[in-house]
Amino acid sequence: MYLQFNISTGIYPWLKDYNKKNNSKLSYDDICDELNNIKVSELEMGHKIKKILVPELNEIQSEMIKLFNIKIEDIMKT
Repeated sequence: MYLQFNISTGIYPWLKDYNKKNNSKLSYDDICDELNNIKVSELEMGHKIKKILVPELNEIQSEMIKLFNIKIEDIMKT
């Protein structure tokens, strides 16, 4: 609950500004869906060669990554 509260207090001011600037009605649930759509894959080739595949993030995903100061490397650790 504490984590969800802190996330929502960071997202709601951003949402208000984003919706006003873009004349949109993006919601908290839309943001959660966007974050759930970020997929990072690890591809093993050979014995010890690994390649990390990171998709190109859309505008909203990129903004959320910046807002919460998340690094793609941190996502890969989970």
